[in-house]
Amino acid sequence: MLNRIVIAAGAVALALPMAAPVQAQVDGLTVTARPGAPEVRAKLVRLGDLDLRSDRGVRVADARIRRAAEDVCGVGRMNGSVIRAGESRCYADAFGRARVDLNGAISDQRLG
Repeated sequence: MLNRIVIAAGAVALALPMAAPVQAQVDGLTVTARPGAPEVRAKLVRLGDLDLRSDRGVRVADARIRRAAEDVCGVGRMNGSVIRAGESRCYADAFGRARVDLNGAISDQRLG
């Protein structure tokens, strides 16, 4: 699992310099977390198949971001349904930053 996260983060880092400054159609966004001091985890969330002009599309995108934030922060792994304080902070930070990016994508689709 960690290998896939590291590979995904590397792929995203390589693609960032080549990204277009503004896109009318957003293909995806990256949910990142720092669960440990030197460790950074990332997961790419697909958005290209969604119509973010509709409420349903936004709800689906929001659910994908929530699941990705849970994955990168390890929420619920190996400890049942109890969420530890560190996981909670990690999740809130990862979800909050990704949601800001999603709001930008929604705005781009609705205004563009």
